[in-house]
Amino acid sequence: MRLLEVQGSCGVSLTEDLHHSTPPYAILSHTWEGDAQEVRLSDIRDQVARAKRGYRKIDFCQKQAAKDGLQYFWVDSCCINQDSEVELNRSINSMFRWYRDAEKCYVYLSDVTMERDDDSSTWDEAFRQSRWFTRGWTLQELIAPRTVEFFSSDGQYLGDKTSLEQQLHAITKIPVAALRGTTLSEFSLEERMSWSQYRETKLAEDRAYCLLGIFDIHMPLIYGEGQEHACRRLRKELEGNSFYAVLDMATDLRQEYRRQQPEPFSTVPFGRDPNFVDRPEILAWTRKTCNGSATRAALVGIGGVGKSQAAIEYAYRVRDDRPQTWVFWIHASTAPRVEEAYRGIAERLNLPGRSNPNANVCQLVNNWLCDEGNGRWVLILDNADDAEVFSPQRRLQDASTPLGSYLPQSRNGSILVTSRNRDAALRIVGDTRHVLQVQAMAKDQALQLLQNKLHTTANDDDMLDLLDALDCIPLAITQAAAYINRRSRTTVHSYLDEFCRSARRKGSLLDRDWGDLRRDSSASNTVNTTWRLSFESMRAESPSAADLLSLMSFFHSHGIPDWVLRKYKETALSTEEDTSDGDFDDDIDLLQSFSFVTVAGDDEAYEIHALVQFCTRAWLCSRYDDEAWARKFLSLMAKEFPTGDFPNRAKCQQLIPHLESLYAKEPPGKEEANEWARLLTHAAWYLWHEGNYNAAHDLAAKAFKAKEKSQEMLI
Repeated sequence: MRLLEVQGSCGVSLTEDLHHSTPPYAILSHTWEGDAQEVRLSDIRDQVARAKRGYRKIDFCQKQAAKDGLQYFWVDSCCINQDSEVELNRSINSMFRWYRDAEKCYVYLSDVTMERDDDSSTWDEAFRQSRWFTRGWTLQELIAPRTVEFFSSDGQYLGDKTSLEQQLHAITKIPVAALRGTTLSEFSLEERMSWSQYRETKLAEDRAYCLLGIFDIHMPLIYGEGQEHACRRLRKELEGNSFYAVLDMATDLRQEYRRQQPEPFSTVPFGRDPNFVDRPEILAWTRKTCNGSATRAALVGIGGVGKSQAAIEYAYRVRDDRPQTWVFWIHASTAPRVEEAYRGIAERLNLPGRSNPNANVCQLVNNWLCDEGNGRWVLILDNADDAEVFSPQRRLQDASTPLGSYLPQSRNGSILVTSRNRDAALRIVGDTRHVLQVQAMAKDQALQLLQNKLHTTANDDDMLDLLDALDCIPLAITQAAAYINRRSRTTVHSYLDEFCRSARRKGSLLDRDWGDLRRDSSASNTVNTTWRLSFESMRAESPSAADLLSLMSFFHSHGIPDWVLRKYKETALSTEEDTSDGDFDDDIDLLQSFSFVTVAGDDEAYEIHALVQFCTRAWLCSRYDDEAWARKFLSLMAKEFPTGDFPNRAKCQQLIPHLESLYAKEPPGKEEANEWARLLTHAAWYLWHEGNYNAAHDLAAKAFKAKEKSQEMLI
């Protein structure tokens, strides 16, 4: 055995080949950089090792060994003379023992990075997906040593075999007892064979040679004999036990499975919509973003805006263009729904082991997706609205493995997410550039959708007016068309009249569910119910954000000033009406995340769909909160709308459009009536200065009557 000796700033040097006495040493486990960049024995002897990229891990190992008080360490790439068949034979047959006898084993993960201040959640997924876990040789390098410590590519300590025990078990399926050092003879040959099932080696013969230490076998190596001959010789060494058939199965597992697996298919549970209206800005972006290797993309927007419909159409176009691409659809609203979908995929793929009651089916599917030999695939996570479903804290049947770990980053696949919650989508996608905010339809697209969905013809002006009333929201359009089609005497014009007749009638129409074959059966097909669920979800996450949306529902839908909302927040905090700890910017971010609010171009005002405002008011009414929030809105406007003097003109211009809903009816309470009168007086003052005399006169008259009434109440 030849070791490297720590020389400090001078680098490292090689010892002679040690035959009898071996000093305490550390040992390195790693993935090779490739023949050209690996540091070899000759590079160390010729002192040219620093020029190669692979020297970085040599340098890491010597520094870490020095920290641990060790003068010597061993690295396979440069401590073995790869050109000597005799030495290579001896080394590979001794490898398990060398790892077992090391004081420390350092695992250098070149594909896992971590900044110094990062917590585990930022590197956990990369750790689970590391190439180190797919190599045949690292199986014995994990099991043999007493102490195994894991490090990122920048040398940051991630944990050891003890602290990461549950993660290692979940990733490798190696029993915890084996990781803790239980004698390998305690485990059956079949079980030990299963640990290497999905591992790869660069050389075919190493599929057998890397298992020598696991089975305590010594035999000569014959590179060039091929995998079949190498496995036959290994079987011969183990002849006379039940291992023969198991090794045969493991050797050809993938080849046999691929011969039996079905042709690529799609699990999209919906038929293609013959009335689909192309939205090129969405589909072109999705195609471009998902076209790369190991890419993730998300379509984000309010419920009913058409995210899932775009994903369905994208799935069909993928199959049209590339029939050999697998398409897997997962309804991702809850962890049980995700697990259910994974089980369905495992059944369709006929994955071995899926019927075992103790099998981790999600891991089986994940392994299949990571195997590039299975071809290209697209995974669609629909309705991934709950940020906690794929968080590191959420577990499935295997209590040690987060659900997000079963979403592979594989070169042969891409993941498309649809979500109402931008934060939830971003946790899965990881890159803001790969998140597309889906807005309401353009007017021409909305008109085409309405025409496609209607079974009768209608006047263009009536249809355009209806689209304005529905804010061009695809679900609302589909819902209205379904109602009109079901009622033979209902026309677009009469539906619009009903819709605009009263808030109560509008709410009734928005609650009519006629079903939709291209929406999940558990999802509502009505705008009102769809958004109500989002309101409740947001309220559970942040009551203060829900309060802010409640207030904003009383403003005009456009140009809601940032400064007046901040004034409300300050007042609520000072009067202890707001008991939450969320600040204003956090609340606005959450409202934007749920796509309820958008920022105007100048970043000083906000906009909301009028239909969102209406449904918010309906939600408040169902909670008996509407009158309380109407009073808060009146008090805020009365306090913040200044006198109509010229210096106040800019503020008055911003606020005057938002007062219209307050003009019609005097509030019943005395305090509210006084606030109403004061507000109308200031508004009349401003309108008079602007030359709008008739409107100013009407408001002033209402304010005067309200004051008179208030005085009478005092008497």
